[in-house]
Amino acid sequence: MASRDRDADHARIYLWLIAKAQGAKAEGDPDQDLSQALESSWNSNPDDLISKTGSFLLGRGNETDYLAAPRRPRRRRTRRSIARRGISRG
Repeated sequence: MASRDRDADHARIYLWLIAKAQGAKAEGDPDQDLSQALESSWNSNPDDLISKTGSFLLGRGNETDYLAAPRRPRRRRTRRSIARRGISRG
């Protein structure tokens, strides 16, 4: 069963990259594995960059659309979020 962890989709992309780099040495079909994950056990929203990356790697989109994909803005750390994590300035 696939992990519901928020970083599991990133791990699937890394595993695909490793399998493609290994070529014939890899067991199974990395394209089929990634495709199946995208269709059935993907955790991220289809509009997220990681989802668009998976689709692009499988040839399901063009480069122009991929490069135009919106990126999430970095979350700015506020004093409140820093205090919640117990981080002190030192």
